Amino acid sequence: MIAGQNLHLERELQLYKKVKVDVITSEDRFAVKFLINILFQLNRFKKRIEKHKSRRRTTTASDHESAFAVAKTISVNNDATATDDEDDDDETNSIWIEREFPVFGLIDNIPFLGMIDEIRFDSINEEWILVELKTRSNSLSQDTPSATKSSLSSSSSSSVLSSSSSFVFPRPSTFRLHQFQLMIYHHFFERMLNGTMKFCEFFNFYPMQFDLDLMLSADIIRYCQQLGFEANCCSTMRGICLEIEMLLKTLPQKVATNMIVEYQHQSGTSSGVKQVEHDESWCMQTMTHCIKWWTGRRPMQGVEVNEAWKCHTCMFQDVCSWRLERATKKC
Repeated sequence: MIAGQNLHLERELQLYKKVKVDVITSEDRFAVKFLINILFQLNRFKKRIEKHKSRRRTTTASDHESAFAVAKTISVNNDATATDDEDDDDETNSIWIEREFPVFGLIDNIPFLGMIDEIRFDSINEEWILVELKTRSNSLSQDTPSATKSSLSSSSSSSVLSSSSSFVFPRPSTFRLHQFQLMIYHHFFERMLNGTMKFCEFFNFYPMQFDLDLMLSADIIRYCQQLGFEANCCSTMRGICLEIEMLLKTLPQKVATNMIVEYQHQSGTSSGVKQVEHDESWCMQTMTHCIKWWTGRRPMQGVEVNEAWKCHTCMFQDVCSWRLERATKKC
């Protein structure tokens, strides 16, 4: 687990420099860990998109403009500070990336809070692509990489995009969990973009009670100002939530149905990539099935026979009625 966490951190630090911000209250800590990061990453995406659109307008200038005039305009746009130069270098790519992006969601008034490992924006197709990184500690598996069907198995297709010769994909049952996780992130992120997800409403159901109107630390407000936001807009959690919602409205709304699960051995020596096709119907069916158990509206359900290996690490295996029933049938 530690090796996997270190790999995630390493990838995150490829894009960002950690900034220390003083926190005092629980509202400060939550704002820094989740809300400020969303604000920062969305702001980076917005700046890139605006620059990209500006460049397209420049390079598609009307016919009466000379080639010299167009070249001169581009030259002036590239004359910027060192920080802007880094952004300009990034503008030459058609895919822009942010990592460890927080995602919020509400289903049946149950709050969900997750972290998307990687969000890519395809500036050519103007769509968002979700990527999940999974690290592998074991190098051998007796299962084939193809997904098996169960009562809740996905009808969506998956395919191997690439893999090294030494890499072995996880068990089908494990891959189904990875599919489900990505689809849930897709569901939540899409609703964040289209405004269906209301952040302040989310906190009405969150287990920790926050004062959304409590003034955040001066250090947090100062950092938000450095990002280009007004102090009065980012002085409270409510203010940041409203700022995030406004930012999301200005961004492209299309989320690609094709998503990616990237597998990497914790040693970093081998890797593989699988594609996942979003299936909203299966995703919501599976989530409803889970919620019914979480809320006590259905009994516990045992695993499929071909997944009985999970029982070896289950703390309830000695008192499990499902195992006892199966053992009785065999006798």
